[in-house]
Amino acid sequence: MDFDDVEAPIKATSRVSRFAPKASKLNPKTEQVLVPKSEQCEAKLDSMDIEMTEADIQEDLTHANPMEEDGGEDVVVREIDVYFSPSINGGTKLYVMQFPLRPSWRPYELDELCEEVRLKPESSEVEVDLSVDLESSNIDSDFSDKLKYTKETLSTTWKPPPVNGCAVGLLMGDKLHLHPVHAVVQLRPSRHYLDSGGSEKKDAAPSKKQNKPMGSSTEQKSDDDQCWVPLKYHGCKSDIPSRYFQQMVAHESSPINFEMNTYDYIATLCPGVSSKTLAKGPSKRFLLSLPVEKRLETLLIEGPPLHRFSDIKHFAPEYSDDKLLSFLQQHAQLLQGYWVPKGRLLYPEDGKQLLARNYVILMFHKSLKVLTDDLRSLGGRVRPFLMQFALENSDLKDKYWKFKELPDESFIKKFPNIVKQQEEVYKILEQEVFAIVGNRRR
Repeated sequence: MDFDDVEAPIKATSRVSRFAPKASKLNPKTEQVLVPKSEQCEAKLDSMDIEMTEADIQEDLTHANPMEEDGGEDVVVREIDVYFSPSINGGTKLYVMQFPLRPSWRPYELDELCEEVRLKPESSEVEVDLSVDLESSNIDSDFSDKLKYTKETLSTTWKPPPVNGCAVGLLMGDKLHLHPVHAVVQLRPSRHYLDSGGSEKKDAAPSKKQNKPMGSSTEQKSDDDQCWVPLKYHGCKSDIPSRYFQQMVAHESSPINFEMNTYDYIATLCPGVSSKTLAKGPSKRFLLSLPVEKRLETLLIEGPPLHRFSDIKHFAPEYSDDKLLSFLQQHAQLLQGYWVPKGRLLYPEDGKQLLARNYVILMFHKSLKVLTDDLRSLGGRVRPFLMQFALENSDLKDKYWKFKELPDESFIKKFPNIVKQQEEVYKILEQEVFAIVGNRRR
């Protein structure tokens, strides 16, 4: 806070854009306000008052930002349930239509001007016809008659690229309803009326297709690509869009089996992230305060059931890859490219739990999908471990458990020698497990 210019006139200024015209009325005027002499005297502050004021301000800032005191942890301010519907109905496709040459404050008046919408189903190309006021002073009537310019057409100038992973969402209260998007198209004014034949060629395409005899499949497909399907435009205020909006709100829901667990999803976005926010395992700050071997053992025991090698490296920066792999082979085993702690670390004195867990790990080492019937030999003891590594599913034939993650192919390709050594470990484990439970595989 600087009080050197307290007695100087107080100026009220506003920032002037460097793009504003010089002679424009938009140029703000600089006003100068003079403070009366009596008020200037009252504005003088001694040094003690200044220090107290700064302290008060600092205290206010501290109370206004309590998150800085507790380490800056984020607070959940709202929870939103997400619903996903693969489609609205069997014959409906969602298109996102963009108009890059028109700003949001100057949209096309589709409700009043739209005459027709055309679509090429094979290529997802779109055209929109808008009526034109031919009596407008902006249009040369002589040229419009000569060029047969009777309407404005907005069209896609190239085949829209495929859309993957895009969706349209409706937020209704605390529920977000998502629907996949079929295509995203950009519409710009077309100059087809400058071409000879212009719209006549387009209108003749469907009739040509009807009169032409059936030929080869290649020719038929080429004709299909050239065929435009006319559609009728319905404004957003009509009843038909309202019915579709109602269908986009999911009324029944079933849980979605995500391929990644919460920890690995966050770790993929932010490698080495603290697992404290995931309510699973100790924080990274706590782990890094421990000796490296104790740190890694704690991570294996108290952390998530599956560990990517790339994530573990963030917790042992002082170890080389070879040294870290040597440690992991002593205290963990490889499962589909992930490291899981050995059973003796988790259950050093509980033989039944150790046997059930080893049985589950062995089955998922052999296959990403394990039938429920193949796991009944140990009864209910295996279910807690199944829930750690897999998701329960069913089809028309069987019930089965599917491994939660896709194999970590990057590790498998980078360290084939480690993978080969772990295969020998599993051979020994298989002998030990089936010597007790018997070989009940199908």
